[in-house]
Amino acid sequence: TTSAKTTKAASTADMVATTSKLPTSTTPATTPRASTTPATTTPSVAAIRIVNGDKPNCGRVEVLHNNLWGTVCDDGFGNADAAVVCRQLGLFGGIAMLTQDGLAVYGEGSGRIWMDQLNCAGSEASVGDCPFNGWGITDCGSYEDVGVCCSTTNQTTSTVRSASSTTTARSTLVATTSAKTTKAASTADMVATTSKLPTSTTPATTPRASTTPATTTPSVAAIRIVNGDKPN
Repeated sequence: TTSAKTTKAASTADMVATTSKLPTSTTPATTPRASTTPATTTPSVAAIRIVNGDKPNCGRVEVLHNNLWGTVCDDGFGNADAAVVCRQLGLFGGIAMLTQDGLAVYGEGSGRIWMDQLNCAGSEASVGDCPFNGWGITDCGSYEDVGVCCSTTNQTTSTVRSASSTTTARSTLVATTSAKTTKAASTADMVATTSKLPTSTTPATTPRASTTPATTTPSVAAIRIVNGDKPN
């Protein structure tokens, strides 16, 4: 054991001596610099609502940002922007309701004006995906708070269904007309065939007057809609 310790001590001494003979590096240690690139944050997608309208699907547009509700200025706002608002609300269509006679159509909001110069293409899923000045950057007054009026039904789908119904009706009409034409032709053939039959020698019987009263088709009722808030 003593011999092993002596040998280990000698080896350690040789290693220290060898290391002390190595050249010393003259390259200074590099201190990492702090990054000057700002952190990138993804803007929150705005929650949205319409309020103060005369109908549930119409009203002043308000968006939620930083947990605060605010409005949208009508500068640059059009029907494409309104369509995105309506889509985000789960509705259809979209008509922009701009300031009239210096007044917001659906009244002035009490919060900040969050969005100005909104410029949607119309296909976005949310107004937060559309270009605009930036959150809270605006030169508008609250009298310019924009509103929208949406549709509760998909007009495109309704039109397609209407066209389909019209096509079906036309097809039925054509089929009926064709059937009538065929029947008329069959009747003509029957008359022609009958005319060729030998004349009966049985004296003609004078038909008795019918005692069944004549049947008249009642007229279709006229109809109208009245007392509505719109002509339709």
